[in-house]
Amino acid sequence: MRRFLPIPACADFQENPASRGYTNEFKVIFVRRKIGWVLQLLVLMFLPMTIVWQLYWGFKLIYMPACVVIAIALFSVGYLLRNDRSC
Repeated sequence: MRRFLPIPACADFQENPASRGYTNEFKVIFVRRKIGWVLQLLVLMFLPMTIVWQLYWGFKLIYMPACVVIAIALFSVGYLLRNDRSC
């Protein structure tokens, strides 16, 4: 059975929900989703920066496809962490 979270009134809405006395399972899910979000954000920031680096300063051509494959793998891991279906 899914547990629905109460919506806070006003000021504590931005507070970390993991510190409000929820179960450890909720805290783990919250942390996994946050890590997944940060991982996806980093991939979306660093891949364009890698392209710009290649265009302005250049590096060996084999590094670009390798960076794209690594970015796809990291983004997929972030997706799996954010979309946990076990809860």
